Parts: sequence; structure tokens; C-alpha cells
Amino acid sequence: MSSVGFMGNIATNSETIQFNRTKNCLFVENGLSLANLQKTGNKFVMGCPTGLQFNTLGLKFYPNPVYTNAHLRLQNKPPINSLFTLSIWTIDGHIVNSSKIASNELVYGTILQLSYLEAGSYILKLETNQFVDAIKFVKLN
Repeated sequence: MSSVGFMGNIATNSETIQFNRTKNCLFVENGLSLANLQKTGNKFVMGCPTGLQFNTLGLKFYPNPVYTNAHLRLQNKPPINSLFTLSIWTIDGHIVNSSKIASNELVYGTILQLSYLEAGSYILKLETNQFVDAIKFVKLN
């Protein structure tokens, strides 16, 4: 199930919000953040287990700020043959680019060509079904 919010007299250009429910847990995700809510009685509270490991891969991104190219690598090794989704988001939650990248490229390091981005602040997000890591970076012209 997904939804896009609307508030009277306010333009909403945000990405779709995803709602997923399993047993007594509700997961709400907008692409940049994930809320894990657990049902306790008639209320939902934070703290539902996800099985995801957040910011455990030792993501290194440099230089930051970046002009054209940046180096990306992981300090901590993920499982061999993992396939990551690498996505770049604007600071206000709009996805700019998404691609797949193999874990071995991330462990040994890869160069990202970012000259197509306009100057501004962005979030780079790496994820699999086990891991989610993100880092904020600045693009300069």
C-alpha cells in the first residue's frame, strides 16, 4: 500500500510513502527514512525489529564536497556476491538516480561520476535486504 499526502493550500511534491505491515509491526518508508512501529495495545510505538543492519558497512565517500567524481567504498565487508541498490536522493526526498552495484566493487572502491547533478545537498543510499547505509554529501559546480 502506498500513499501521497495532501494538505490544503500546500503543494506536495514528495515521493510516495510506503506502508508495510507484518504481524504487529508497521513499517513506514519514504525512501530516506524508515519508521518501525510496533503495536502495543491500541497504540503504535517505535521499536519493531526489522532484521536490517543500519550504517554498519563503514561507508566512505570522498571528497565531500564533490565537483565531478567521488570515490565510494566500504570498510566492512558485506556478504560475498551481494547486489546493492545505490540511489541518490535530493535533501527533500526526491530520487535522482538509482542503479545496482556489486559488493566487490564497493569493497575495492569505485568512482562515481556525479557531474550531472546540480549544485546542492544530496543523500547517497546503499541498500540490500540486510543492510541500509546512507551518507549526506554536497555537490559543487
